[in-house]
Amino acid sequence: MGKSSCGTKARVACGHGTGLGLSVVHGIVHNHGGTITESMVGKGASFDIYLPLAAETAAPEGRALPGEISQGSGESILCIDDEEPLVFLATRMLERLGYEVTGCTDPHKALELVRSDPGGFDAVVSDLSMPGMSGTDLTRELLQIRSGIPIVIASGYIRPQDSECMRRLGVTDLMLEPDPIEGLGQTLHSLFAKRSLHSR
Repeated sequence: MGKSSCGTKARVACGHGTGLGLSVVHGIVHNHGGTITESMVGKGASFDIYLPLAAETAAPEGRALPGEISQGSGESILCIDDEEPLVFLATRMLERLGYEVTGCTDPHKALELVRSDPGGFDAVVSDLSMPGMSGTDLTRELLQIRSGIPIVIASGYIRPQDSECMRRLGVTDLMLEPDPIEGLGQTLHSLFAKRSLHSR
């Protein structure tokens, strides 16, 4: 289990949220060769997810299977998104990859966590579009607290001006959802591998 989340309960009312949750699920299902069907019932919608049966395949000793995600080594990650289901998904996925994760749905509370212990996190993963504080503003605040902290920004839609702004701020990586499992896992692995190389 990771550290406790500092977020609030997920919003479930119809018409709320950004829709990125379903987008992420669609990406995961698609990447695994599955499909999603939708049916409208009354005021809501139901979704059926179909995934192919997995064949039991063992990797040769000492080698990874194709597409296998590189593992972490206990690094501490702060994960921030205003959608609690996405924080939960990212936290579980990163924990399985060997990271220690603190999930947070409130960027202001996330800032307080970093202020209270500037060296407590090895990297920050944040959504770009959040109510109350954007990923851009959060990045500026984080870099004032700790210059050079590795920051990965993820979003379902990235404008050219967003990319340019993040580049000027010094964001480590800007990644497009939905590809959270392979993309985020490999991004963090590369980030820490480069840092380890530079520290030698």
